[in-house]
Amino acid sequence: MNYSPDLEQLKVCISSMAIAMKMESLPDERCDRLISHILYAKEYDGIEGKSGWECLCNKIITERELRDLLMAHCSTEISRFNKLEEVDYGAYASKALSDMFEVALFPR
Repeated sequence: MNYSPDLEQLKVCISSMAIAMKMESLPDERCDRLISHILYAKEYDGIEGKSGWECLCNKIITERELRDLLMAHCSTEISRFNKLEEVDYGAYASKALSDMFEVALFPR
């Protein structure tokens, strides 16, 4: 791939997701660790990384699957950080939010 995810823009996406979920956003450092955990092989809270970017490059998953994987983990982590039950995806998800994540992940 001739591009890489825009990590700063992904943090904006996570913040936008938290707002849509009506919850407090994750601190920057926690966003960095979560993004690295999903996209690369970085350990997070004792759990081995997902290596999502490598899976995408090796055509094991699609761009949409990687976006959905990241969004799902962000939702879970935002809820955990706020010590609240995870909100149903339909309550906060929108095409605009999905598109925002997609543009940040795949800035061509």
